[in-house]
Amino acid sequence: DLTQKSRSWVRSKMTVVGERTWLELHGEPCITSDSVVEKQQICTSRSFGEMVTDFDSLRESIANFASACAAKLRKQNSLTQGMIVFAYTNRHREDLQQYFPSKAMQFSFPTADTMEIIKHASCALKEIYREGYEYKKAGVILTHIISETNYMHDLFDPRDREKQKRISQMIDSINQKNGTNCIKLAAQGVGKADWNLRRDFLSKCPSTKIGDIIEIRG
Repeated sequence: DLTQKSRSWVRSKMTVVGERTWLELHGEPCITSDSVVEKQQICTSRSFGEMVTDFDSLRESIANFASACAAKLRKQNSLTQGMIVFAYTNRHREDLQQYFPSKAMQFSFPTADTMEIIKHASCALKEIYREGYEYKKAGVILTHIISETNYMHDLFDPRDREKQKRISQMIDSINQKNGTNCIKLAAQGVGKADWNLRRDFLSKCPSTKIGDIIEIRG
C-alpha cells in the first residue's frame, strides 16, 4: 500500500525517513555502507549451563567472551579503549549467597588485539573474583570504541600494532573458513567446559550431518 502512495504524500506524512523507505521499496538504495553506524559498545556474555565456582573455569569463560568481542571489534574496523568485566551469581536462587561484581578499566592505548584484550579481562576478573560463590553468568563489554581509520598511533606505544594486526587478520581469516575458534589462545581452553550453554534441546542438523537424518519406520 505504501508503494502506491505518491512520493510527496509519503514525505508530508512520514517525513524524510518514510520517504527513504518508499524509495527503497521502489528499488532505489538510500542506505550506503558509510551510513551504517558502528557499535559504540560490544558485549559478549552467557549464562552458564552449570554453576561455576573455581577461578580457572571462570577465567576460561571470560577469555572466550573477550576473544569474541575482539573479533567483532575487528570486523567493524574499530579499536577499544576500555572494558567492563562482570560475573554474577544466580539472583533467582535465594538459598545461595549473592554477589554481582563488575570491574571497569581503561587501556593505555586503543587496541583490537585478542591477546591484549584477554590479558586485560583476566586482570579485571582477578580483582572481582571471590571464593565461596557460585557464578551463573559472566561477560565482557568493550567500551569507548573508536574507528581504526581515524586513530593516529602513539609514538610511545610499546607494541608492534601492525604485526599484531596481520596476525589477527590471519587468525580471523582461518576461523572464518574453518569454523569459530578453529585457532584460539590457550587461555580459552580446549574441549567442553562446564561454563558452556546447556544444549539439551539443540536442533539437529539433518542437512549437514548424515547421522541426524530422520529415520521413518513402517
